[in-house]
Amino acid sequence: MFEDNKLALAIEFAARKHWGQKRKYNDEPFINHPIAVAEMARETNADRSVVIAAVLHDTVEDTDTTIEDLEAAADLWDRIAGDSKS
Repeated sequence: MFEDNKLALAIEFAARKHWGQKRKYNDEPFINHPIAVAEMARETNADRSVVIAAVLHDTVEDTDTTIEDLEAAADLWDRIAGDSKS
């Protein structure tokens, strides 16, 4: 799952944003949930963008991250990963 630079950057972003958060039900680190959802998406052969969305799906809801923050991060990840369309 981590051989993809853009995916690795998204995981790092989500892990930093969820740092110190715990799941309500079992006190495990919150980041385990979005990573598990991303793994499920990957196992269904979902497109990379869907897997990345799975990693990030709780960042706006459960952290101080805004949609604009995600858009700016995605632009940067595109440049780092060489996926820029410009």
